[in-house]
Amino acid sequence: MVEKLRHEPTGQNATKTLDIISAISKKMYYSVNDILDMTMLNNNDLVLNIGTFDLAEVLQEAIYLNSYFLSDNFTFAFDGTEHLYVKGDRERLSQVFHELMSFVIRNYEKGTMTFKILVDDDVRVLVYFDSEQSSDSSTEGFKDVNKLDLTLTYLETILRKMNGDFHILSLNNGNMMLRIAVPIGRRGTDLGEQKKISVSGVTNHEEPFNHQNTLAKPFIVIIDKATETNIQIFNGLQEAYETKYIYTEYDLKNVLYSKQKPELFLINAKNVSTSSIKLVKSIRELHNPLEMPILMMGDSMREFFVKEAYSAGVSDFIRNMNALDEFQRKIKLHLNMREAAEALIETRMYYLQAQIQPHFIYNTLNSVLALMGEDIQRAEDLLLDFSDYLKQSIYLWSNTETIPIKSEIEYVKIYASIEKARFGDKINIEYDIEEGINCEIPSLSIQPLVENAVKHNVGKKPGTLNVKLSVYSAGEHLHVEVNDNGVGFIKDKESSKNGVNTKGAGIGLENIKKRINHYLNEELSIETNKYGGTMAGFKVNKEDHCESNYSR
Repeated sequence: MVEKLRHEPTGQNATKTLDIISAISKKMYYSVNDILDMTMLNNNDLVLNIGTFDLAEVLQEAIYLNSYFLSDNFTFAFDGTEHLYVKGDRERLSQVFHELMSFVIRNYEKGTMTFKILVDDDVRVLVYFDSEQSSDSSTEGFKDVNKLDLTLTYLETILRKMNGDFHILSLNNGNMMLRIAVPIGRRGTDLGEQKKISVSGVTNHEEPFNHQNTLAKPFIVIIDKATETNIQIFNGLQEAYETKYIYTEYDLKNVLYSKQKPELFLINAKNVSTSSIKLVKSIRELHNPLEMPILMMGDSMREFFVKEAYSAGVSDFIRNMNALDEFQRKIKLHLNMREAAEALIETRMYYLQAQIQPHFIYNTLNSVLALMGEDIQRAEDLLLDFSDYLKQSIYLWSNTETIPIKSEIEYVKIYASIEKARFGDKINIEYDIEEGINCEIPSLSIQPLVENAVKHNVGKKPGTLNVKLSVYSAGEHLHVEVNDNGVGFIKDKESSKNGVNTKGAGIGLENIKKRINHYLNEELSIETNKYGGTMAGFKVNKEDHCESNYSR
């Protein structure tokens, strides 16, 4: 993606940069909503918003959005009519197609995905993916079958709750063919009709993330000097939003410290009494990007200004000052993303409450937003890692007993890549994993040990925090060890201040101790290591918990 940007003519770089960053913002919104939907599905608490919409438009939007993340070896193709109206949840169906495209982009180096629309009693979308690779195994071609299963299960549940259908026609050799069916809608008679349905059969849930259904309008502050052109645009926003116009830095300070807090800022890149970048920095001193979106508007902005503005904390740009629909679309996206993130953080599903701390979700999403102004590729990678991390969390918690140790190690690596993106040179995570391991361990028994090593040590000592995960065979046992060079572990009441917190850290070390003892009949060992830091680890009896062909 970044290479494509570098080869664009100089005059097109700023426009391309804005398009890519907007695409990442949309992907972030979808990723957060995917995970939120999965949590609500497990709680039988998901509400769908049924209406009529143009399926072809949804598909083309999804292809356009994901085209920014394709290498030259990837192709997405659409084969269908120009307009075709169906009945369902538009937002969720968009997420369905986005999820399929994201999965193949994330897991394959090349391939072609084709969406073909057929019309019969309902509307059917045939999805073909050819990874252009050969394999004798029906699943070997897929890099991560667990995540694929989770993705397809989510798609099937969502579609069937919309009175649609979902079938896997073939799944082999790294290729797949799926059939998605949704009811036909009639344009003009029920277009825009909304009906809420719940997967639990209860219909009195409040519709999520729809500002127009709330009594109080979202409060937006516009920093701009009134002109004939922008007044017309801003008047068009007042139907859905409460707006306030200010112009000076003094006005901004009054707003920032007032009782009524805005939910979003619109700032004109040029037509203000002081530097627009300075205004952004003033807002960011009090509010981070996730809790307070800032949209910069301007008809012509150079690439260096775009990068400087993102580094200062701008969330997105509006390039056409005369396009009310662009204002409405961007404002809705960022307000919805803010609400979706807050809802995800507040979700009390067991796996989120026990394993993923709200501050981790919050900090990671803010890190994605911050990276957009520094390194677009790193921002994209971090977002994809975060999405994989949450999905893998669902897979691990759905397997409450034991899982292959390879799945747990993969989870550790995804977590480590997120923390590395956040902390940079402050942490270094290494792996010494014996090849050919084929053992079962309790789910979430290694990752929390690594998380504790990072969480309770990073920044506590000068220099780089080194964390090493070792998995090796010795005699009748497989040994799992997490070593760090942090502040060390003291076995007393002050232990939570010295590198290991036995309660309240991730799923909690006390919980890990119980699970290791129950499933492996072993003990969790925590002690000071030769580096002055902490070693946390356990053993696995190979005869009882490893495949017979694994003997070292």
